[in-house]
Amino acid sequence: MRLLLTRPAEEAARSRRRFEAAGHSVLVAPVIQIEELPARLDLQGVQALAVTSRQGVAALARAPARRALPLFPAGEATAERARGAGFPQVAAPGADAAALAALLARRIDPAAGRVLHATGEIQARDLGALLRDSGIEVVRTILYRAKAVERLDRTICTAMQEGQLDGVVFFSPRAAGIFARLAVRQGLAETCGRLVAACLSPAVAARAGSLSWRGLVVAARPDLPSLVAALAAYEGHTDGERA
Repeated sequence: MRLLLTRPAEEAARSRRRFEAAGHSVLVAPVIQIEELPARLDLQGVQALAVTSRQGVAALARAPARRALPLFPAGEATAERARGAGFPQVAAPGADAAALAALLARRIDPAAGRVLHATGEIQARDLGALLRDSGIEVVRTILYRAKAVERLDRTICTAMQEGQLDGVVFFSPRAAGIFARLAVRQGLAETCGRLVAACLSPAVAARAGSLSWRGLVVAARPDLPSLVAALAAYEGHTDGERA
Protein backbone atom coordinates (compact mmCIF):
# COMPACT_ATOMS: atom_id res chain seq x y z
CA MET A 1 0.00 0.00 0.00
CA ARG A 2 0.99 3.64 -0.48
CA LEU A 3 0.80 5.10 3.02
CA LEU A 4 0.93 8.54 4.61
CA LEU A 5 2.47 8.70 8.11
CA THR A 6 1.23 11.58 10.24
CA ARG A 7 3.35 11.23 13.38
CA PRO A 8 6.18 13.63 14.36
CA ALA A 9 9.26 13.49 12.13
CA GLU A 10 11.60 11.63 14.48
CA GLU A 11 9.00 8.99 15.26
CA ALA A 12 7.97 8.71 11.62
CA ALA A 13 11.50 7.73 10.58
CA ARG A 14 11.39 4.55 12.67
CA SER A 15 7.84 3.71 11.61
CA ARG A 16 8.68 4.32 7.97
CA ARG A 17 11.42 1.68 8.04
CA ARG A 18 9.02 -0.85 9.55
CA PHE A 19 6.27 -0.23 6.98
CA GLU A 20 8.72 -0.26 4.08
CA ALA A 21 10.16 -3.56 5.31
CA ALA A 22 6.59 -4.92 5.09
CA GLY A 23 6.41 -3.87 1.42
CA HIS A 24 4.59 -0.56 1.69
CA SER A 25 5.70 2.73 0.16
CA VAL A 26 5.58 5.68 2.54
CA LEU A 27 5.19 9.45 2.53
CA VAL A 28 5.66 11.41 5.74
CA ALA A 29 3.54 14.42 6.68
CA PRO A 30 3.73 15.13 10.43
CA VAL A 31 0.65 16.89 11.73
CA ILE A 32 2.39 17.50 15.07
CA GLN A 33 5.73 19.23 15.61
CA ILE A 34 7.72 18.71 18.81
CA GLU A 35 9.19 21.78 20.50
CA GLU A 36 11.62 21.24 23.36
CA LEU A 37 11.05 23.19 26.59
CA PRO A 38 13.66 24.05 29.23
CA ALA A 39 14.24 20.94 31.32
CA ARG A 40 14.11 21.71 35.04
CA LEU A 41 13.53 18.59 37.10
CA ASP A 42 12.85 18.62 40.82
CA LEU A 43 13.74 15.11 41.95
CA GLN A 44 13.48 15.81 45.66
CA GLY A 45 11.48 12.96 47.18
CA VAL A 46 11.03 11.21 43.81
CA GLN A 47 11.39 7.43 43.86
CA ALA A 48 10.60 6.64 40.20
CA LEU A 49 10.09 8.18 36.75
CA ALA A 50 7.14 7.53 34.44
CA VAL A 51 6.92 8.25 30.71
CA THR A 52 3.99 7.72 28.37
CA SER A 53 5.68 8.69 25.10
CA ARG A 54 9.01 8.42 23.32
CA GLN A 55 9.16 12.22 23.33
CA GLY A 56 9.02 12.10 27.12
CA VAL A 57 12.04 9.78 27.17
CA ALA A 58 13.96 12.08 24.84
CA ALA A 59 13.16 15.06 27.06
CA LEU A 60 14.28 13.19 30.20
CA ALA A 61 17.47 12.14 28.46
CA ARG A 62 18.30 15.80 27.80
CA ALA A 63 17.64 16.79 31.40
CA PRO A 64 20.31 16.60 34.11
CA ALA A 65 18.45 13.84 35.92
CA ARG A 66 19.46 10.89 38.08
CA ARG A 67 19.16 8.08 35.58
CA ALA A 68 19.57 5.53 38.34
CA LEU A 69 15.92 6.06 39.27
CA PRO A 70 13.60 3.28 38.07
CA LEU A 71 11.75 4.29 34.91
CA PHE A 72 8.25 3.01 34.14
CA PRO A 73 7.21 3.36 30.47
CA ALA A 74 3.93 2.99 28.62
CA GLY A 75 4.40 0.95 25.45
CA GLU A 76 7.27 -1.19 24.21
CA ALA A 77 8.50 1.53 21.84
CA THR A 78 8.84 3.91 24.80
CA ALA A 79 10.66 1.24 26.81
CA GLU A 80 13.00 0.57 23.89
CA ARG A 81 13.79 4.28 23.60
CA ALA A 82 14.53 4.48 27.33
CA ARG A 83 16.94 1.54 27.20
CA GLY A 84 18.67 3.07 24.19
CA ALA A 85 18.97 6.40 26.01
CA GLY A 86 20.93 4.75 28.80
CA PHE A 87 18.37 4.45 31.59
CA PRO A 88 19.58 1.38 33.53
CA GLN A 89 16.34 0.45 35.33
CA VAL A 90 13.52 0.25 32.77
CA ALA A 91 10.49 -1.71 33.95
CA ALA A 92 8.51 -3.99 31.65
CA PRO A 93 6.09 -1.58 30.00
CA GLY A 94 2.37 -1.22 30.44
CA ALA A 95 0.57 -1.29 27.09
CA ASP A 96 -0.93 2.18 27.63
CA ALA A 97 -1.41 4.80 30.33
CA ALA A 98 -4.10 2.78 32.14
CA ALA A 99 -1.92 -0.34 32.16
CA LEU A 100 1.05 1.73 33.32
CA ALA A 101 -1.04 3.10 36.20
CA ALA A 102 -2.01 -0.44 37.20
CA LEU A 103 1.66 -1.48 37.09
CA LEU A 104 2.71 1.46 39.26
CA ALA A 105 -0.08 0.71 41.75
CA ARG A 106 1.35 -2.81 42.14
CA ARG A 107 5.03 -1.89 42.25
CA ILE A 108 5.23 1.48 44.00
CA ASP A 109 4.98 2.05 47.76
CA PRO A 110 3.21 5.42 48.25
CA ALA A 111 5.19 6.00 51.45
CA ALA A 112 8.54 5.74 49.64
CA GLY A 113 8.17 8.90 47.59
CA ARG A 114 6.60 10.49 44.55
CA VAL A 115 6.52 9.46 40.89
CA LEU A 116 7.65 12.06 38.36
CA HIS A 117 5.71 11.88 35.08
CA ALA A 118 7.64 13.47 32.19
CA THR A 119 5.11 14.66 29.68
CA GLY A 120 4.14 17.23 27.07
CA GLU A 121 1.76 20.16 27.47
CA ILE A 122 -1.11 18.02 26.18
CA GLN A 123 -1.59 14.50 27.49
CA ALA A 124 -4.15 11.93 26.40
CA ARG A 125 -4.57 10.46 29.91
CA ASP A 126 -3.87 11.97 33.32
CA LEU A 127 -1.60 9.50 35.10
CA GLY A 128 -2.09 11.28 38.42
CA ALA A 129 -5.87 10.93 38.17
CA LEU A 130 -5.53 7.25 37.27
CA LEU A 131 -3.44 6.69 40.42
CA ARG A 132 -5.39 8.91 42.80
CA ASP A 133 -7.10 6.03 44.60
CA SER A 134 -3.79 4.20 45.08
CA GLY A 135 -2.34 6.98 47.23
CA ILE A 136 0.64 7.43 44.91
CA GLU A 137 1.56 11.07 44.39
CA VAL A 138 2.35 11.86 40.76
CA VAL A 139 4.23 15.05 39.89
CA ARG A 140 3.64 16.01 36.27
CA THR A 141 6.62 17.79 34.71
CA ILE A 142 6.11 19.33 31.26
CA LEU A 143 9.25 18.97 29.15
CA TYR A 144 8.02 19.48 25.58
CA ARG A 145 5.27 21.05 23.53
CA ALA A 146 3.51 19.20 20.69
CA LYS A 147 2.18 21.82 18.27
CA ALA A 148 -0.38 21.12 15.56
CA VAL A 149 0.64 22.12 12.04
CA GLU A 150 -1.54 24.72 10.38
CA ARG A 151 -1.83 23.12 6.94
CA LEU A 152 -1.12 19.91 5.09
CA ASP A 153 1.74 20.29 2.64
CA ARG A 154 0.77 20.96 -0.98
CA THR A 155 2.52 17.78 -2.19
CA ILE A 156 0.43 15.71 0.22
CA CYS A 157 -2.77 17.40 -0.93
CA THR A 158 -1.86 16.62 -4.53
CA ALA A 159 -1.07 13.00 -3.69
CA MET A 160 -4.48 12.62 -2.05
CA GLN A 161 -6.38 14.35 -4.84
CA GLU A 162 -4.64 12.43 -7.63
CA GLY A 163 -5.09 8.99 -6.07
CA GLN A 164 -1.42 8.48 -5.22
CA LEU A 165 -2.19 7.19 -1.72
CA ASP A 166 -4.01 4.14 -0.37
CA GLY A 167 -4.06 4.90 3.32
CA VAL A 168 -3.24 7.24 6.19
CA VAL A 169 -1.64 6.01 9.41
CA PHE A 170 -2.54 7.51 12.80
CA PHE A 171 -0.73 6.83 16.09
CA SER A 172 -2.67 9.10 18.45
CA PRO A 173 -6.21 10.47 18.84
CA ARG A 174 -4.83 13.98 18.66
CA ALA A 175 -3.05 13.37 15.35
CA ALA A 176 -6.22 11.84 13.90
CA GLY A 177 -8.24 14.84 15.05
CA ILE A 178 -5.77 17.34 13.63
CA PHE A 179 -5.65 15.55 10.28
CA ALA A 180 -9.45 15.42 10.11
CA ARG A 181 -9.72 19.12 10.83
CA LEU A 182 -7.13 20.03 8.19
CA ALA A 183 -8.68 17.70 5.63
CA VAL A 184 -12.03 19.43 6.02
CA ARG A 185 -10.47 22.91 5.97
CA GLN A 186 -8.43 22.16 2.83
CA GLY A 187 -11.22 20.46 0.91
CA LEU A 188 -9.80 16.94 1.19
CA ALA A 189 -12.50 15.22 3.25
CA GLU A 190 -14.13 13.62 0.20
CA THR A 191 -10.84 12.12 -0.98
CA CYS A 192 -10.57 10.20 2.32
CA GLY A 193 -13.45 8.05 1.09
CA ARG A 194 -10.93 6.41 -1.24
CA LEU A 195 -8.40 5.77 1.53
CA VAL A 196 -7.92 3.42 4.47
CA ALA A 197 -7.32 4.83 7.95
CA ALA A 198 -4.86 2.65 9.87
CA CYS A 199 -5.18 3.35 13.61
CA LEU A 200 -3.06 2.32 16.60
CA SER A 201 -6.03 1.87 18.95
CA PRO A 202 -9.83 2.13 19.19
CA ALA A 203 -9.43 5.61 20.71
CA VAL A 204 -7.46 6.69 17.65
CA ALA A 205 -10.06 5.13 15.35
CA ALA A 206 -12.84 7.01 17.14
CA ARG A 207 -11.20 10.33 16.28
CA ALA A 208 -10.34 9.28 12.72
CA GLY A 209 -13.97 8.20 12.31
CA SER A 210 -15.07 11.82 12.10
CA LEU A 211 -14.17 11.42 8.41
CA SER A 212 -15.59 8.82 6.02
CA TRP A 213 -12.98 6.26 4.92
CA ARG A 214 -12.92 3.34 2.52
CA GLY A 215 -11.83 1.21 5.45
CA LEU A 216 -10.87 1.55 9.10
CA VAL A 217 -8.05 -0.69 10.34
CA VAL A 218 -7.34 -0.94 14.08
CA ALA A 219 -4.32 -2.66 15.64
CA ALA A 220 -5.06 -5.53 18.04
CA ARG A 221 -2.52 -4.01 20.45
CA PRO A 222 -1.31 -0.40 20.63
CA ASP A 223 2.12 -1.04 19.10
CA LEU A 224 3.76 -0.75 15.70
CA PRO A 225 4.09 -4.49 14.92
CA SER A 226 0.37 -4.99 15.61
CA LEU A 227 -0.52 -2.08 13.34
CA VAL A 228 1.62 -3.48 10.52
CA ALA A 229 -0.02 -6.88 11.04
CA ALA A 230 -3.51 -5.34 10.98
CA LEU A 231 -2.77 -3.71 7.63
CA ALA A 232 -1.48 -7.00 6.26
CA ALA A 233 -4.67 -8.75 7.39
CA TYR A 234 -6.78 -6.02 5.80
CA GLU A 235 -4.88 -6.35 2.52
CA GLY A 236 -5.33 -10.11 2.56
CA HIS A 237 -9.05 -9.74 3.20
CA THR A 238 -9.60 -7.21 0.42
CA ASP A 239 -7.46 -9.22 -2.01
CA GLY A 240 -9.62 -12.24 -1.26
CA GLU A 241 -12.79 -10.25 -1.94
CA ARG A 242 -11.42 -9.06 -5.29
CA ALA A 243 -10.46 -12.61 -6.21
